[in-house]
Amino acid sequence: MLIYRVDAPLFFANANRVHQRILSLAATRSPCPRYVVLDTEAVFHVDATAAQVLARLTADLREHRCELVVARPRETVLATLRASPYEEGATRRLRVFPTVREAYAALRRP
Repeated sequence: MLIYRVDAPLFFANANRVHQRILSLAATRSPCPRYVVLDTEAVFHVDATAAQVLARLTADLREHRCELVVARPRETVLATLRASPYEEGATRRLRVFPTVREAYAALRRP
């Protein structure tokens, strides 16, 4: 499992960086993690570009048998991800957890 925290809004200027960083971190793990927990507590805004990039990240991780999950999302961020049409609505089905600890505990179960 890989846990990644974003400490800023996600928008056109930083979304691709987050995408590349998470993919890079996941690729350097052997084996590739089964889950990436995206801690979004500090993310108070996701623009259309970031929604598209997160959908692409979701699809890219799935190709590696890895699931993106979200922890501590704000309602506005979660609403944006749930409404996103990108990558056939990939972020509409993301699993969401109220805390990173709960995500960790749930995903560690066999």
